[in-house]
Amino acid sequence: SYQEKEEEKMARAIVLNKPIGYVSGQPEHGHIPAIRLLSRENVIKDGMSIDQDDIELQTNYGLAPAGRLDLKSTGLLIFCRDGVLAKKLVSHIIEKEYVVNVGPAHQPNGRERQYGMTKMRHPRLDLKILKGGACLLGDNRPLKPVVRSTWTIPGEQLRIVLKEGRKQQIRRMMRELLGFHVTSLERVRIGNIHLDETLPQGKWRPLSDTEIENILQQK
Repeated sequence: SYQEKEEEKMARAIVLNKPIGYVSGQPEHGHIPAIRLLSRENVIKDGMSIDQDDIELQTNYGLAPAGRLDLKSTGLLIFCRDGVLAKKLVSHIIEKEYVVNVGPAHQPNGRERQYGMTKMRHPRLDLKILKGGACLLGDNRPLKPVVRSTWTIPGEQLRIVLKEGRKQQIRRMMRELLGFHVTSLERVRIGNIHLDETLPQGKWRPLSDTEIENILQQK
């Protein structure tokens, strides 16, 4: 049918380089959902911006974000029409890698004070506490081990690879466990999909069948 042919033309999944100021899910507190960026003008194919009929967006028909990236974070965000793929992406199987810039956290925030924290711990460079077992404030579920964590500039920038994905997890780990405030957070990899200069902020591209199959085959 015509509808089936139109649906075949649509990408099963797309990846967006999300800028600051967009929420990954539903509109909230006046902030714009990132799905609004999935316009024809913002598509990149083979490293070039294009405006062609073979990329059918159909006003984001059926696309939903697989996972979250908060308002102040940037980087890779995948949208799927495929429920199996979406479930795999949010499972604790697929690695997500982040570049995190930090500074010392000087004062507890409102939430931390609510849980009885009267002063921040002194910033620590030893990342052993991220190897699992620690709990975040108000959550008695021990954190799963971070896959990798390395300082690229000690005390200023680190790379973190996670399989777990709790709300605000990296920002909270940095503050509550290490005494650092996150100044910027960028997701640079999801599984085999890397962020590079071919996908500027605010632009998106379809995922290839090879990229999708690679994600689905990970165990």
